[in-house]
Amino acid sequence: MVASSSIHALQQRGFRVHLAVLGNSGLTWNSDQFGAPPDRIIRLTAPHLLRRTIQAFDHSLPTLRRAKLYLSLPATLYALLTPFYHRGYELVLNTNYLVGGADFGYIHYPDAKPPLMHQLTPIWRSSLFLAKKIVCNSSWTSQAVERRLGLRAEVLYPPVHMVSPPPRSKEDLVVGVGRISPDKNWERFVRIAAGVKKRRSVKFVIVGHGYDARPGSYCSKLVVLADGKVHLALDVTEEAKWRILSEAKVLLHTKSAEHFGIGVVEAMSAGAVPVVNRDGGAWTDILEKGRYGYGYSDDSSAVEAVLNALDDEALAKQVRVKAAQFSEERFRDRLLSLLKL
Repeated sequence: MVASSSIHALQQRGFRVHLAVLGNSGLTWNSDQFGAPPDRIIRLTAPHLLRRTIQAFDHSLPTLRRAKLYLSLPATLYALLTPFYHRGYELVLNTNYLVGGADFGYIHYPDAKPPLMHQLTPIWRSSLFLAKKIVCNSSWTSQAVERRLGLRAEVLYPPVHMVSPPPRSKEDLVVGVGRISPDKNWERFVRIAAGVKKRRSVKFVIVGHGYDARPGSYCSKLVVLADGKVHLALDVTEEAKWRILSEAKVLLHTKSAEHFGIGVVEAMSAGAVPVVNRDGGAWTDILEKGRYGYGYSDDSSAVEAVLNALDDEALAKQVRVKAAQFSEERFRDRLLSLLKL
């Protein structure tokens, strides 16, 4: 979404935009999901990367010699780690991995590193300094980047699709949205659901993607754990997801230290009151520390927060207004402002 909205913003300014993707995965552009395609999609396969790396290094050598810095770490990283960079382009944006040389680098979370770089944190950190402008997806992420990497970054909230149809009649339904993976802490979602159900008849649904039926997988374990407590709506269509969100009164988010929380905003746009962990960008930037939702620190306080949120009709109206602040239009305007275009 960050990449596609950036592409559209630049195209609207008259730029021709190329999208570079790693690997030869047969990527096709989904216009229904992402809108108009870029002017060209370039697949950076191993031979292509090697060729561009050699070109970049040859291009850098004269500068290195003139400066008498044959092995300057920043310059060498610029040449070796950013094979796809300024040559032939007026502007380079990196919306995934923040590795040297780009005009604009977007950090989704503080520890985001490209493959094979996890053991090379000092080198990766040095390469960050080559980005002319560093931007984060929330103030929480920005503060974490400053603490961990010593870098100052501005905030650009990611673009979020808003619900298209008007919300349906609400029911006592609590929904969770996100991929099915351990970091989302769906076990806590099931525990909280069990706690709420002891005090009130409420339906709980997890709308997730990443279904994996293999024995022993996290998803298969979650299916067993959720049985009788939580309904799993896995890999459903976008239309089905929005229908569930429009019917839900509450969005329960169980990932701690969430850097932003796109699913939280999606649910808010459908009129669901959010309940999130008091650690992360969802709490600080989206809910504004309780102004637009409820926070919790443990399972017990989460149960109380869900029960309160179910009956908070006034807040249900306010959260839709707040969600609109994270629209694609807001993202594009802010991006162009940061790029001074």
